[in-house]
Amino acid sequence: MMSEKIAIVYNEPVPGKYHSCGEGMAIDGVLDAVKAVSRALSTLQYEFQTLPLKPPLPLIRTELQKLHADIVVNLFEGFDGMPKSEAAVAELL
Repeated sequence: MMSEKIAIVYNEPVPGKYHSCGEGMAIDGVLDAVKAVSRALSTLQYEFQTLPLKPPLPLIRTELQKLHADIVVNLFEGFDGMPKSEAAVAELL
């Protein structure tokens, strides 16, 4: 049986930035989701990698191409001040 390559992508947290503007709970929620998916995949004995994303978008394209993942769990919610980034990452995937 062939083993799929799995990746989890999400926003790389910026320490202090989001907590100071009241978005700390949202960031914590994403990190909790990353931990939950990671635990589930580990429990099922899947190998996976995590990829925290950060700007600029052209760098993200390069990072995603390096993954060579068969399955991507997309927990990315967009960058602060860049409302179209969420859709741009989904399109790249």
